[in-house]
Amino acid sequence: MTRHKKATLTAAGYFLNIALFGIIYYSFWLKNTSNFILNEDFNEVTIKPIFFYDEIPDNFNSTKIPLTTIQVNDLLMPLFDSLALFKTQITEIDNALAKHKVQDSILFNNLWKTHDKNVEAYLESRLSPFIKSKDSINLAIDNLRKEQYAPKMDKQKYKSQKQTIKLR
Repeated sequence: MTRHKKATLTAAGYFLNIALFGIIYYSFWLKNTSNFILNEDFNEVTIKPIFFYDEIPDNFNSTKIPLTTIQVNDLLMPLFDSLALFKTQITEIDNALAKHKVQDSILFNNLWKTHDKNVEAYLESRLSPFIKSKDSINLAIDNLRKEQYAPKMDKQKYKSQKQTIKLR
């Protein structure tokens, strides 16, 4: 097959597919034009399957649209009343939730303060012997430093200074 024949057959197949799809689409559109409207509010019949029969089956439920505003109000007022009731209940729940969040934060802060006090008391009770021994070791180190850095005196001078102190 030549290149020209392949291109011709491809173009013919393409146009045949387009024509076939157009015919099928047009036949469905003729059967029920309402199904092709994107906004359901403007449909003649709200839900209608695209089958090839003229009447909707008996077991298929559909609601009728009321014709007057009074009928619409009669249908919608119970719904609006229940929505208002739900709104007040939601407001009450939100207020209770806010109150409980405040209580929760207060209790949480008290819990951590108590926890901190308990940890400090525990550490103090467990570490007090070590702190005392640390203080005595620090005192001994300070005494050693004083002796190390103190001017070295002869024993004789030290004794004479000691005696002069006693005489005064």
